[in-house]
Amino acid sequence: MSPPCYTLVERPLSGNCWKVRLCLAELQSPYLSLSPEDLGAAEFAALSRRRRVPVLIETARPPLEESAAILMRLAQGTHLLPDQDRDVILSWLIWDQAELSKALALPRFYARTGRSDCHAEEIARLQDQAHEGLSFLESWLIEHDWLAGRCFTAADIGVFCYVDLAGEAGIDISHYAAINAWRNRIRARPFWLPLVSDP
Repeated sequence: MSPPCYTLVERPLSGNCWKVRLCLAELQSPYLSLSPEDLGAAEFAALSRRRRVPVLIETARPPLEESAAILMRLAQGTHLLPDQDRDVILSWLIWDQAELSKALALPRFYARTGRSDCHAEEIARLQDQAHEGLSFLESWLIEHDWLAGRCFTAADIGVFCYVDLAGEAGIDISHYAAINAWRNRIRARPFWLPLVSDP
């Protein structure tokens, strides 16, 4: 087996870290997984300005934060980032961060940490925002199999993860038929992997 090309500082339940793992799996790129605790507070702070995961470490390049930026770097020169669709892929990743992921991720975070009751009003607002984003995504996927161009790309990876975790945010997506067909297409890919693998 080839030695790891990358080190990924991550947490296993993070949707943003899942995006990077899916990309690495699709590209069959070996990597070493570390948690922030493996590094220690000072070393992690030196790698991540905001002390957040994921962080990609690559020899002879500066460490890279933010899942969208990491996806763009990893996908460069591969089938996940066709030249003709590069700008469209980037626009989907930006849209996801601005319009959808936060609205899905925060209610999930509150639920996982037992703080939903304390943030009920904020969660209701975020869930409304999530449905707006999901409705837009559904309208696109009714007419298209994939988000950018005619094939699976980094855009699909970037948008998929928190959509797939929407149930953990208290958001029912069962009635979004096109989104669910798209999720199934992604899950059917040969190197797809779940958020947490069975032991």
